[in-house]
Amino acid sequence: MDIDLLASIIIAVIIVVAGLLAIHHWGPGRYREWVRCPERKVEAQITLERREGSFATLTPPDIVACSLLPEGKVDCGKKCLQL
Repeated sequence: MDIDLLASIIIAVIIVVAGLLAIHHWGPGRYREWVRCPERKVEAQITLERREGSFATLTPPDIVACSLLPEGKVDCGKKCLQL
């Protein structure tokens, strides 16, 4: 195999993997964060969900779970997102 062809294939694979990692990191999906609840004044782990908006955009993250609340819909004021 020619060295130029092999180098081109390796570069193409690196670009594809970098693109997939970027989409996984900054794209839609769920992720967890630790925040300080302004209402209860304690640390809480929240699960945020980013969804796709229109073409090539994301909606603002929404809290889908909080360690301070029971399982189910998060019905607090979600003031921790504004900090």
